Amino acid sequence: MKISRLSVTRKVTTSMVYLAFLVIAVVALREIPLEFLPGMTVPWLGIYVPYPGSSPEEVERLIARPVEEALSTIPGIKRITSSSESNGCMVSLQLKYGESIDFKGQEIMEMVEKSRDQLPDGIGQVMIWKNNTGSIPVLFLAISVQGDRESLSTTVESNLQGRILRLPGVAKLDLHGLSKRSLDVRMSRDDMGRLGVTPFEVNSTLRSALKDSDAGTIASGGLKWGVRIKVRAGEPEDLSRLLIREGVRVGDVAKVTFDFPEQTGDARINGDTAFVMIVYKESVANTVGVCRTILRELNSLKSDPVLGGLQVFPFFNQGKEIEGALQGLKKAGLYGAVLAVIVLFAFLGRISATIMVGLSIPASILLSIVLFHFTGISFNIVSMSGLIIGIGMLVDNAIVVSEAIMRHNEEGMSPMKAIRVGTDEIGVPVICSTLTTVIVFIPLAFAVQNEAGVFLREFGLAISYALVSSLAVSLTLIPLLASVLISGKTKVRHWMVEKLDNGYGAVLSFLLETPKTWILLVTVAIVWSFMNIPKRIESEGFPHIEQRRLRIGVTTPDHFTFEDNDRIYRRLEKILGDNLDKIDATAVMTRYDGSRGRANLFLSEGEDIRLTLEESREKINEILPDIPGVSYSVRSEGSVRGNARVEVSLSGYDLESLLPYIDQVVEQMEAMEGIDTVESEFETGGREILLKPDRDSMEAYGAAPGTLARTISFSSRGTRVGWFPTETGDVEVRMRMAEEDVENLESIMRLPIQGRNGVEVPIERVASVSRRIMASSIQREEGRVVVKISAETTRTGLTSVREDITRMVAGVKLPRGCEIRFGAAFGEVDETQQILAKTLGVALVLIFIVMASLFESLLHPFVIMFTFPFGAVGVLWTLFLSKTSFNLMSGCGLLILAGIVVNNAIVLLDCANRLRHEGMARTEAVVRAGMIRFRPILMTVLTTIFGLIPMIIGSKDPASVAYASLAKAVSGGLATATVLTLLFIPLIYVVMEDGANLVKRILGWILFRGKKSAEKNPEREISEKAS
Repeated sequence: MKISRLSVTRKVTTSMVYLAFLVIAVVALREIPLEFLPGMTVPWLGIYVPYPGSSPEEVERLIARPVEEALSTIPGIKRITSSSESNGCMVSLQLKYGESIDFKGQEIMEMVEKSRDQLPDGIGQVMIWKNNTGSIPVLFLAISVQGDRESLSTTVESNLQGRILRLPGVAKLDLHGLSKRSLDVRMSRDDMGRLGVTPFEVNSTLRSALKDSDAGTIASGGLKWGVRIKVRAGEPEDLSRLLIREGVRVGDVAKVTFDFPEQTGDARINGDTAFVMIVYKESVANTVGVCRTILRELNSLKSDPVLGGLQVFPFFNQGKEIEGALQGLKKAGLYGAVLAVIVLFAFLGRISATIMVGLSIPASILLSIVLFHFTGISFNIVSMSGLIIGIGMLVDNAIVVSEAIMRHNEEGMSPMKAIRVGTDEIGVPVICSTLTTVIVFIPLAFAVQNEAGVFLREFGLAISYALVSSLAVSLTLIPLLASVLISGKTKVRHWMVEKLDNGYGAVLSFLLETPKTWILLVTVAIVWSFMNIPKRIESEGFPHIEQRRLRIGVTTPDHFTFEDNDRIYRRLEKILGDNLDKIDATAVMTRYDGSRGRANLFLSEGEDIRLTLEESREKINEILPDIPGVSYSVRSEGSVRGNARVEVSLSGYDLESLLPYIDQVVEQMEAMEGIDTVESEFETGGREILLKPDRDSMEAYGAAPGTLARTISFSSRGTRVGWFPTETGDVEVRMRMAEEDVENLESIMRLPIQGRNGVEVPIERVASVSRRIMASSIQREEGRVVVKISAETTRTGLTSVREDITRMVAGVKLPRGCEIRFGAAFGEVDETQQILAKTLGVALVLIFIVMASLFESLLHPFVIMFTFPFGAVGVLWTLFLSKTSFNLMSGCGLLILAGIVVNNAIVLLDCANRLRHEGMARTEAVVRAGMIRFRPILMTVLTTIFGLIPMIIGSKDPASVAYASLAKAVSGGLATATVLTLLFIPLIYVVMEDGANLVKRILGWILFRGKKSAEKNPEREISEKAS
């Protein structure tokens, strides 16, 4: 080919071009970001409508339903869900991919504002959240410092928070678990009644004292000056001396305290007081770099005497997850490259030839890195998997080109002539075979714009870049190296290679004696496999990548005091801490508030792992203390990607119709094999007192219904009246009724509300009381109330789980209008398989078009297309025997297989056709072509498979599960397809050509006979034309 000749005649120029690419690649390596998964913005919007002092049922009825109705009329919204709680409603909107978040956000806010007249009075300011890359946390840290909880907040805020926020790449951080002092103003009902003071007077006095006031402007020296009156109190106790009116001060009717709120829970790490820090990175910042910088800064702070005993436990570190996954892939790629080179040397038998082909690997990778940089692709497990998968394939083109050059040199040609003839002979098939692989991923440009589509596109781009780079290297660098390394005639091929070639030729000749019989046998085996094996393979969306953490959910009786709960959790900490080695853990963190809490266990990672997640869980269950009234639930903390939990939803038009069936579904799911830790998301919000206003009494006293809710909310929870400045920052000031005035229902019912003309009326005269157990929240999806039930599964995928749940659903007799729906994980499986099926179908059509253009024939491409079922059946058997699920990554393997399995058949039939054109008989040409192409085909396949072995074996890094399924699919399918291609594609070629020739003869005979008949009956022909 012209480009190959140019690279040989202009050696210096070609060398300088590759040197330039090397320099660019080195620079690009420092610039390409490291991420765990491809970057994508999920089109999601959240709207929060605050409505304090209400109940979940009221919020769901008055806010969730009308807001959902209004938003459902906006085009471009894929899914609407809501969660109604006692203080407000959160509405989540999933937009269709391609919709503008900013534009839709504005449109949605306008619609909410238009709907305000349908919403109740008293709702707060509506807030909206937009999902973007900067809103995703990259680091969750549990941090402990020696000392009590009172000093922890001051120490952290003054010495830690600011230093982390100033680090480059940090956007913001949230702190949870810190306790802050507050100024509490507790009003006495008796004292206010005795002195004739109302809560509103106290509120007005405090607000005035806690803010500066604008007093206008004055003129002085020809200039105007603004006047501001600073009336803030100096010390917390000064609030007690504030004058409400003449002779009455705040201290006369209220008690002012400056202290920490009453403690109802705690958090500790290995027994030390702790808090949680969540760090968010800037959208353009490098995740790995930001996480490293933060942890380095925290380690340096351990020597700070103010932060004595500082301990840091990252229980989610996205940077570390990324590094672990990419390091595993790098090792797999390196080992794979070494194995591929060993295979090359075994076949080529010469160091110079091995070096020539082996250099194509780093050269192709360098070119790929340059393409990564200029097209904005990051290094992540998807793109790196594509690149590493390509390592074994990077030498394919180089092998075919170099083998053709050396074969002609062995036959007596001079090196330069061998280079020219070899590249001319193999150039077009090599380009075609590369194109058939790359073209597989073209349909992804038109695939559904969702997460699976983004992953597939990035994988396709990565492997396409690698293959296009390898094509360029094989047509430029390989001829250049051959002109330097090959001198004179190369030695005759090794006797072992000759024996393999001859043995293959003998087997092929034997099969060609009865081709139809052998084709029938293979067809039956393949059809049986397609009908039976898929049913035995589990399926899932993205492979489940577990995190090495376990969570022990703890529930204690409601009547337990803080001291009771604290004793229980300290006992639990002691037991778990003494058994860290036994359960393969490094640290334990406990957090609790009231009757609910958890213990988070950080398990060993990397090379230190001794137990699987399931083994650790079993040992934990063995050592948990048996305490009356206390229940435990041990489950995995979550996953980096994928889902180890399955979910179903009870769906209906109201919560009451679903409640009787929750326990029934939970019990039936618990009875399923491989299902564990079944949990319902329906939680009781505790005991609730319902106050029902008597409309007639309210009207008689002139009291508004809203006044009742505001009075009770203000008395029990209080209201914020401002902020008070202190040396360590502003503290919140809240006012509420004294505890003794709201300590029980009777005292609350005696609270006065204001009626007509300022007359105070006790609540008990205008409202009745009832008690009930309330829901903590009400969830809605697609306009219906849902109760989600989730469980962990130890099964490989979700196929059998779906079947079992379907049988279970058939046995649950739900009332009319209610149903059981499968959760998001099942929908992800269906969506992934639909994308893969559509992409594969279009890809096969495009591959056929490319091959038809190459062969100028429809028959030969049709023959070559049989290689795909050869490869697909290998994928099925590999996944089945290795107990691997069919998922997004193994689906990627099937896609790429569609492009690469045809390559061997292309070069095989191209060689056979060329030999036939030179005058060789068909059977002899088929056998001779197989023997010529046997060695390069075997080399390309073995280098690819051996290059994938490290990925198949994987490492102890959890992310290895993802790329292992990809490597298994490619290697298994390629191995099967290669064997069947070498043995049966020649047979199909012969039989199909015979069949085509037979059809041609039959059609010719029919046409010839018709023509003769017309010649014998001219009068009849004239009559037919006339009619």
